[in-house]
Amino acid sequence: MAETRAAIIPLIQDKVLVGHGIKGDLDALGWPRKDVLQVCHSILDTLNLDWGERPSTGLASLTKELFQVTIQEGEHDPVEDALYTMKLALEHRRLGGPPPLPRVTVNVNDDEVVVSWCRRELGALFRRAAEEGKVVRFPADISKKSRKLVHDVARDTPHVASSSQGLGEERHVRVSRAEGGGKRDDDEYELRGEALYRSARERAGMNEISRAECVEALRVHAEGGEVPPALLRLIGEDDGGEGRYDERRGEELYKRARESGLDGVSKGACVEALRKHAVGAKVSPALLRLFPPRVRRYDQDRDAEAVRRIWPAALLQNLATYSYPPTLCEEEEEFVRETMATGDMQDLNAAYQCDAEGRTDFWVAVDEADGDVVGCVGLRAGQTGAGDIGRFTMSHSYRGRGGARMLLETLEAHAAEAGFAAVTATTCSANLAAVGVFKRCGWVEISRGRMDGKPEPEWVPFVKLRKLISK
Repeated sequence: MAETRAAIIPLIQDKVLVGHGIKGDLDALGWPRKDVLQVCHSILDTLNLDWGERPSTGLASLTKELFQVTIQEGEHDPVEDALYTMKLALEHRRLGGPPPLPRVTVNVNDDEVVVSWCRRELGALFRRAAEEGKVVRFPADISKKSRKLVHDVARDTPHVASSSQGLGEERHVRVSRAEGGGKRDDDEYELRGEALYRSARERAGMNEISRAECVEALRVHAEGGEVPPALLRLIGEDDGGEGRYDERRGEELYKRARESGLDGVSKGACVEALRKHAVGAKVSPALLRLFPPRVRRYDQDRDAEAVRRIWPAALLQNLATYSYPPTLCEEEEEFVRETMATGDMQDLNAAYQCDAEGRTDFWVAVDEADGDVVGCVGLRAGQTGAGDIGRFTMSHSYRGRGGARMLLETLEAHAAEAGFAAVTATTCSANLAAVGVFKRCGWVEISRGRMDGKPEPEWVPFVKLRKLISK
């Protein structure tokens, strides 16, 4: 492999190296990422870009959807793979984020309804249809992969059943309310109630709540009844307020497991692993290493050193990952030096909003496997009366596990309790990961430009975003 690496070096010298799942290629070459970065300008892995809630982000799937071209059938063509990987990178940059999800028109009791091809929207549609006793019928011309997605979502949705009906060109998928329930539903509510109980105590500080109250809240919510707002936010954090507590995290864990080579694991096993972990049961070490982090409140004595390490490291790594221009790199490096020397990183307890109990409104994301701090975020009062985000960070090696979203959701819940009607954040438009997670969590862009009135450094503007908070 040494000869192969030597032949590649002149091709990538001082250039942006683009690949889709490039880690596998580098591993096959026996070429550590840190060594590659000493040769090329930066590495852009299109697999790690924000592609929204698509059920598949493989190169062939994205190419088929976005360019209507079928690849990776028959004899493998690496040149073709490279061509469409570059096209994906350019298309993502042109759009400034994930392309719109593909949509399909379905029949719901003879009414036409348009829904996106993603698990969250399909699951929400199936739950509503089951609650209202309606039947969802998908068109006969959807692909085999799409039919499988419908059956998978229906199988994972309580009280819902699906079936393929008709023959040949008339074959279609029908989704309706399932008969039965009983003990399986009771067991599921107990598991979800335990997970909700832990989340309420650890993430929302609801120390007086009981497990029984959490189980009952889930049952009431499933039947359309009223649930205390603080609990409702936690129930809805993972799937827009209408779904199962662990399903989306399980789907994300399954995707990470497959990308890491754990081909024998199923989606159901990933969901079950999350639920077992929530009640303190043992989980496979291989899966535990891929778990999303646990979010807890910052402790100055325990966490200060870790936060002071991960925040500047992640920010400076962004400069290479997202190809910041030289003038902006210089500004960001100076900003890091000043913040570490004289800014809020000197004393986070003093810099960030305190709640009614005097606790600092700063949170850290902690790796479930080894307890390391891998992310952080803080809440403070902004100049316009809204809450403002500070030091929102996720270690690069830990991105893609849902930790950034969990940090944001925790901050939003506490912002509502603190009385803020809105929360704002400012980030660089070139930081696609940060912009992507904000937009997926419902934040909207309100302005672009320099926040300090200076001229723009080359082509990169800063973005200010805002989210209105429901109290």
